[in-house]
Amino acid sequence: MTGYDREVFDEFMSLLEIYVTDSNVKVCNYSDMMCMSRGTLFLHVRRVAGLSPMKVITDVRMNLAKHLLALTRLNVGEIGSMVGLEDVPHFCCLFHRHNDLTPSRFRNLWQSGELDTADESLLVYELPLADGTSVQLDLTKLAQARWNCALAEEHYLPFDDFPWL
Repeated sequence: MTGYDREVFDEFMSLLEIYVTDSNVKVCNYSDMMCMSRGTLFLHVRRVAGLSPMKVITDVRMNLAKHLLALTRLNVGEIGSMVGLEDVPHFCCLFHRHNDLTPSRFRNLWQSGELDTADESLLVYELPLADGTSVQLDLTKLAQARWNCALAEEHYLPFDDFPWL
């Protein structure tokens, strides 16, 4: 991994924070915004993160979905839209593939206390990098960037319910 690989990756992650919830922005749009081919972006991201750009995008979206399922009152369709996946069946299938649980089952297990309620991955997405460091994204910030704070406050569960926060 070179310094340039890391610069490209950091720029990709900066754009990802802005556009990850936009269903119209595809990997080719990220590469266009960065003035490089999709293949070049793929090589730089793969060298730094060991994953394809699409896999990074999907991981962030699925972790954001877990965050919203656990900490909001939004329904599954609304959460799918919030994470940039408008097609509910596709969102559910992707979520199941990523977590071995359907979105509804995840929420039910979370609410019943059968899942680890102190799971930090619900608040921060952490991506380990090839050089032994990691990149973190604040999932609450990503969620609230998609909708205004008034709507967020209306749908987020009271923080009193989560003493570790």
